[in-house]
Amino acid sequence: MTIKFYDLGDYLSLAEREKFGLEGKQPLLGYDNNPGRKIRAVRAGEKRPPLKGEWYISGAFPCAYKALNDLTYDYEIARLVLVESRIVTTILA
Repeated sequence: MTIKFYDLGDYLSLAEREKFGLEGKQPLLGYDNNPGRKIRAVRAGEKRPPLKGEWYISGAFPCAYKALNDLTYDYEIARLVLVESRIVTTILA
């Protein structure tokens, strides 16, 4: 099973940034000062109208948005995850 990661289309709240230990005071779109760490969204496995403050996946080029109010249409509910990328170099000689 492959996990699909989605970019964020809205800003993180201060509480969300603190939850993931992100640095800086600006509510960035999931980027940390560390270039290998990013906040992304994954599907939570529910399809229903999002409640205020919940993240959901939408768009022609799907990304995650935060519901500003309770919505009336069904969307894929998302949850935020911290993704850390590492480059591994192996020398074979």
